[in-house]
Amino acid sequence: MEKGDNDLEKIIEDLKSKVKDLEEINNGSNYRIADLENINESHQKLNGELQIRVKRLEKLLQEYEDKNVC
Repeated sequence: MEKGDNDLEKIIEDLKSKVKDLEEINNGSNYRIADLENINESHQKLNGELQIRVKRLEKLLQEYEDKNVC
């Protein structure tokens, strides 16, 4: 006997298949999220380092300007 579209066993099997597909998509998304979080963390670290360098350069520039005021 062939199962029709309204057969509960067929519906359950179809739903299980969809769940499996969604789990695979979810796992892929989780890996991508982890990658993006790592990129964000490295950007934040780099940004912090660059801010420190900018502050040092601003301080050096101010000291230079203060010494060379006519």
